[in-house]
Amino acid sequence: MLTYFANIFVTVLLLGSFLVWLSVVMRLRECQPPLAYFERTTHALDPTSVLMILLLWLAIPILIGRVLSVPTEASLLGVQVSCLSSGLWLFLVGVILVTNRRHGKMDFGIDLSDWKQQLIVAVLGFLASVVPVGLVQLLTIISGIRHPDQMHSYLSLLKEYPGATTFIWIGVAVVVVAPLAEEFMFRVILQGWLQTRLSAGQAIMIVALLFSGVHQWPDPLPLLPLALILGYIYYRRHSLLTVYVLHALFNLSNLAIALLKLPEDNSGISGAVKKILSLIDDAYFCL
Repeated sequence: MLTYFANIFVTVLLLGSFLVWLSVVMRLRECQPPLAYFERTTHALDPTSVLMILLLWLAIPILIGRVLSVPTEASLLGVQVSCLSSGLWLFLVGVILVTNRRHGKMDFGIDLSDWKQQLIVAVLGFLASVVPVGLVQLLTIISGIRHPDQMHSYLSLLKEYPGATTFIWIGVAVVVVAPLAEEFMFRVILQGWLQTRLSAGQAIMIVALLFSGVHQWPDPLPLLPLALILGYIYYRRHSLLTVYVLHALFNLSNLAIALLKLPEDNSGISGAVKKILSLIDDAYFCL
């Protein structure tokens, strides 16, 4: 039953993605860009601040991991430390930026004046990522680079230790904390800085390669199209909210599909999902 819902969900996403790309093709045929450019006046961080923020990004997880003796294999403690590291990094970066009075919120893509339009662009961008990411993922499986049953370490952890605590922490990590920290680091800080020194295309490509490269192999391959879409949208709209929500939707959809495809039992997360869907079915039948 859960696999059926997963297949329906994937089908809907693919259909939405094809419609978005059809719209992109039609705009290109009319010599229009896929996404309108948002005019703004911003100031990128100085190289010293960028270097300091990057060093914090690299050092904080290592230091906290050693202090708390986090095991190398996937564990609930590792997920919690990941959330703690990202949260601490965001806090310290916020302190750095607040003390640097030369910059305003708009310099970092923070502007909620048209938040509804930003959310619409985020949803459309997420749908646009489905087809190219799916195609690359399929190619990695066909070529033997990825085994069909290969899972992300967090999903393996969830499968091994199903339960509400594990599910909540993984959900917070992959849907809330990681997308916000990664988008602020890669799109706002790095891409925002590189765009003042290189062409937009070069900045987007460099940051996309860096973003993809920090993930576990072979995830960098299917994540590259996502990173390019994120980079393009941030360049055109200059909105942290947009790229964050897009990234969060991407992670959430992958988590949802993985949960629906977990072996069904009555004790773990998949069993809980099955019971909820069963209640929905009963409610629908009563209506």
